[in-house]
Amino acid sequence: MNAKDEHLDPLDLDALRAGEGTDAGRAHLERCEACRAELAAIERLAAEVRSRADPGFGVPGEVDRAILEMAREALPAPRAVRGPRAARPAGRPLVLRFPLSLRMAAAVLFALALGFWLARGSSWFGGGAPETAAPPVDIVDAYLLALRIRSGSVTADLDSNGDGLVDLKDVEELARRSVSISGRGRP
Repeated sequence: MNAKDEHLDPLDLDALRAGEGTDAGRAHLERCEACRAELAAIERLAAEVRSRADPGFGVPGEVDRAILEMAREALPAPRAVRGPRAARPAGRPLVLRFPLSLRMAAAVLFALALGFWLARGSSWFGGGAPETAAPPVDIVDAYLLALRIRSGSVTADLDSNGDGLVDLKDVEELARRSVSISGRGRP
């Protein structure tokens, strides 16, 4: 009921029309002329909607029965299924339903993939051994190399870019390695 004016709201009236209303709603409807008039208007609206929704023709019964009979002949009878395990033989795991040759091929492929992964020595998911075992560098190493180049006290083992010369390009290479995210000199 609507608390403001003590009348049934449209949802209560529709429930009463469908035979699902409450006892209090039925009692109110018996004594309230306004709610009975509203219910009559809802019934007229429902009848109009039903009449407009009817296409005006129907499928003849014999055609309907013929289609049903053709479907019964063409389709197999449904099996009784009692749960997710009813589709396979009792006690037989799902993987054993595949032919032996298919299971053997899958095992061989798995063994090959495992061997390849182990021989590779690193993970397919990132990580693994670093590509080169270059010692870690920081920006101070680049600064110290620049000072040694200025003073003229450089040796060939300080060549960091592999060009055979120890010059400012080596300082730039050390500086680039020191600020790279991967630590291997790549950004």
